[in-house]
Amino acid sequence: MSKKSPNEKRKNIFWIFGILQSITLGVIIFLIFDSLSAVAKFRVIGRDTQIILSILFPVFLLAVESVIYSKKYSKKQKEVILKQEDVMLKKATLFSMIGISYIFLLRAIGTFYPHLFRENVLLVQLIELFLFLATSSIVLFFLFFLKDYVSEEQIKIKNVTILLLVASIAMLLVHLRGLIMVFNVKAFSFLSKLRSIEPVVPWISSILTATFFIVFYKNLNREQAILRKPIFLAAFASALMLFVRSLILFNYYVRVQGFRWFADLPQKIAFTLMPILTFNFAVMLYFFFIFYKHVGEIKLEGKP
Repeated sequence: MSKKSPNEKRKNIFWIFGILQSITLGVIIFLIFDSLSAVAKFRVIGRDTQIILSILFPVFLLAVESVIYSKKYSKKQKEVILKQEDVMLKKATLFSMIGISYIFLLRAIGTFYPHLFRENVLLVQLIELFLFLATSSIVLFFLFFLKDYVSEEQIKIKNVTILLLVASIAMLLVHLRGLIMVFNVKAFSFLSKLRSIEPVVPWISSILTATFFIVFYKNLNREQAILRKPIFLAAFASALMLFVRSLILFNYYVRVQGFRWFADLPQKIAFTLMPILTFNFAVMLYFFFIFYKHVGEIKLEGKP
């Protein structure tokens, strides 16, 4: 009887616990919506939608984890001994993938079922909490990217990353303000001053994100050729998102009761812009996935 290799054992363990995790997550999502319906004394979403969300989200998460795992332990992939700083950047990249997936899922549900964000206080509190955590993952990515990936000689990419990190922290503070509001916490009163500039923060973040990918693309070397396509697509998607943010910002300042966020858009406009958001999500997930695969193999080096 032949013994199983360590990789085969790890693969079996992954699928056992991965499937258990997905089943548990699906049951939790199903029970959460049942509990919310019981508290609200009416169904917050239809039973069919509840079942679909309880199945699709765990399956999607398991699929992403499976792709990451299979690439990580593929025999064809070169073995790379990661340093401690590379490990932290790799984890931050993984958390960012989960974070942007949650943000996109939230936008999609908000577009098709806008009443969910207005009729149940507990659900709104949970959404704001996870949105804050998802934004935190993006802040961590740029922090470790700046600290562990960019060399001292890369002045341009370093400067734009610092600016984008500051903008990401500003977005985090905006979501912290929303979190404090929905939980009715009497603290951090200084965050109330953010309301006047709140619509501008996502717009500035979009400008810096597009700039970041453009500068990143221009500073790639031959060893980073694998990143060229995802970074180019990310720059294009960021430019499209800048257009969406500009539309929202223009409407806010031109109209007396203009919308401030994508979730505030009229449903017809939201449906029209949804393909742009879907494309942006797919491209960003692609970039983070490719970057995740090659952390530790290549770094930005040389003079700008």
